[in-house]
Amino acid sequence: MKASLARRHGSEAGIALPMTLILMMLVTALTVAFLAFTSAEPVIASNQMANAQARAIAESGVERALWALTKGDADPAANGALVDPLPAPVPAPYNGTYVAVGVGGFKVTVTNGPAVNERTITSLGYVPNDANPTAIKKIQTVVTKVKFEAFDGDVHVALRTADGELVVEVIPQDRAAVPIPETGSRVTVVGPKVWDTAHGWPEIHSTES
Repeated sequence: MKASLARRHGSEAGIALPMTLILMMLVTALTVAFLAFTSAEPVIASNQMANAQARAIAESGVERALWALTKGDADPAANGALVDPLPAPVPAPYNGTYVAVGVGGFKVTVTNGPAVNERTITSLGYVPNDANPTAIKKIQTVVTKVKFEAFDGDVHVALRTADGELVVEVIPQDRAAVPIPETGSRVTVVGPKVWDTAHGWPEIHSTES
């Protein structure tokens, strides 16, 4: 009886070494994983900062183009202004020429948009440069030129049709018969379709709605 108990006790004592080795392997694996994470964290943070900087630089390219288009209306002779109609070829830097800004630079292009009073602006932001960039961000937008004029009683309503945008002009004489539709409503308009040379858009002189 005593001899049997002694042998069982001796066989359990040998398990301490494998358990110690397993624990050491787990600790080693966790240490290596922690070191790998801490070494990658600065790289991840640096990439996130570069992407944010590239985005901000791309936005500055859009702002530069907007300034040029606005200046082209107010003072066409100003240096860097973009006049209407858009010149061909488009002058630098609005033709994709690289412009260095702070920690990077941008390339911005301005082209004619879908409508005659629209311009498409495409801006690419680079960090640290366009030759060997670590981050690139692209912004593209379509801007519309709005012409403010003295109110003459006419009401212009923009309609989105299958063939594009169409303007309906309701003149004062037709206001009693043609109600002005609510935004987002579906309407059927009957009237002659003409080209408004003063505004540069197709429009219908509505007689029924």
